[in-house]
Amino acid sequence: MQNNPNFPGRVEKLVSWLKKENIDAVIIEDSEGRRNTALRYFTGLPSDALLFVFSAGKTILVPWDILLAEKLSFADEVIPYNEFSRLPERAIPEVLRREGLGRDSIVEISGNTPHLLYGDLSEKLKGRVLCRKEGLDRRIQSLRMRKEKEEIEFLQRAAEITDRILDILEEGFRGGAFKSEIDVALTIETEARKMGAESTGFETLVAGSGRSFAIHPYPTYSGASVTAEGFNIVDFGVKFEGYTTDVTFTVFNGNPSAEQKKMIRLVESSYELALSGCVAGTSCREIARRVDEFLKENDLNMPHGLGHGIGLEPHESPFLRNREDSETALEPGMVITLEPGLYHPQWGGVRLENDILITENTPRVLTSSRILSVPLQNR
Repeated sequence: MQNNPNFPGRVEKLVSWLKKENIDAVIIEDSEGRRNTALRYFTGLPSDALLFVFSAGKTILVPWDILLAEKLSFADEVIPYNEFSRLPERAIPEVLRREGLGRDSIVEISGNTPHLLYGDLSEKLKGRVLCRKEGLDRRIQSLRMRKEKEEIEFLQRAAEITDRILDILEEGFRGGAFKSEIDVALTIETEARKMGAESTGFETLVAGSGRSFAIHPYPTYSGASVTAEGFNIVDFGVKFEGYTTDVTFTVFNGNPSAEQKKMIRLVESSYELALSGCVAGTSCREIARRVDEFLKENDLNMPHGLGHGIGLEPHESPFLRNREDSETALEPGMVITLEPGLYHPQWGGVRLENDILITENTPRVLTSSRILSVPLQNR
């Protein structure tokens, strides 16, 4: 069992919310098809368990792999999931019964719980189950937006690995070592693990010049060439102690046309404009609005959000979008991405993405992704 002071502190904050909301217990589930990184946030266990947090402060973990849980997790009590045939509809009522929660008790589960499971639990627990859009999930989301010191250290370590891989990628593109998208993706995967990362943070995206027009290419990478003239986009992250980076690296092979030079210039300018606005107290929407207006003045638009938070997930709050649901103000301790990009069906796409730590003063750029130009003869 882990003895990490961060886990009790996180649980205490959640328990305070339970008391304020008059909720007796909350249940966090991570399982195949219903992944929820909140399990790792509160216990240290990467996956596959039920976590019960009670308003009295007690935590009970019901893991699929009891041996792994005993080694990695923090909880007051651990009960093997096998006792309940590994079925949440059996485990949840029984654990609550053992803890003395009766008919008048109120329990909350994730707002993402499937309707059939919610209905089954409501029937067994006599209708005392809350499943709200603005409830448990939103509270956990708000707790996770500002990173603790250790979380920032993990992200910095992941960023260091990311930067070393970016240097390897630059060397490979300049030296002509990469022939296909597969070469690039497998280099990232191999080097990340060699350097101590758990894994890549998400499925790596590599799009050669024939596919870089797509925001997220499908398939994510292929046997297509990365040696032809034009834009190549590489979007990846590496995970350290569960925390992932998210960067995008663009390489142009050959001599860009006037239109492509304009795309590069506007993306780089959009990035600098956004970075200058990453000051504590500024709303995420305002930063995104400035970039949207800048691109509109140049008769172009960006077909996706400007950025997002990172942490245990590659996309988490806050989100930088020019929308009403992105009014969150930046605060010290938040770690976000900035990823302006432009795309054209003939000219291809260019995107620049780095990870940014919000501080009391100027923002700290954690990664060093860039837009690179490589002479075609080097290919």
